[in-house]
Amino acid sequence: MAQSNGREGEKGTELLRTWLRPALAALGAALTAGVVTMTTGSAAGSVSGPAAQQQPAEEPPSIVEDYTYPGANKILQERGILLRKGDGNILLVECDNSGQLMEVWSRSKGKFCFRIAPRGGYLTLEVPEVYLAKGDDHAIQVAVAEKGSTKHYDVARNGWTSIGEGTDPDNGPATLLEIRAAA
Repeated sequence: MAQSNGREGEKGTELLRTWLRPALAALGAALTAGVVTMTTGSAAGSVSGPAAQQQPAEEPPSIVEDYTYPGANKILQERGILLRKGDGNILLVECDNSGQLMEVWSRSKGKFCFRIAPRGGYLTLEVPEVYLAKGDDHAIQVAVAEKGSTKHYDVARNGWTSIGEGTDPDNGPATLLEIRAAA
């Protein structure tokens, strides 16, 4: 068995310092640049090709539902009532004679009809000067602001219910604030 002297160990260390370390450093830099080029399309950082197509042009829309009534501003301008928020199960619709709609009557705005989904729902809104509501086949409760406080009314199933100033003309103008319906 041959014995090595200390000089061979020094030569190996010298070889490592002078040749192998710089070569490994250069190889690492080249590999890093190659990864950058493959993922972005260029080493300079400008993006083109498939990578550019994957990046969004702007922030994606929020996935958090805020329950704002769609088209509320247009309805306010056209019909004079404010539909605020709801669960999407009570919708303002054109009135018909089907008997399947809830009706709300306003002294200043006229008649409004709402289609309620079979399972019920809720809607916050502002309809001024309300006096009468007609229920469909749901159990419906409405909240009305009158005389500085909020009063709740149960609307008769498939029947008429006086609300707000309809219950007493001395109540003055009343605003419908909320509709809640259950199956």
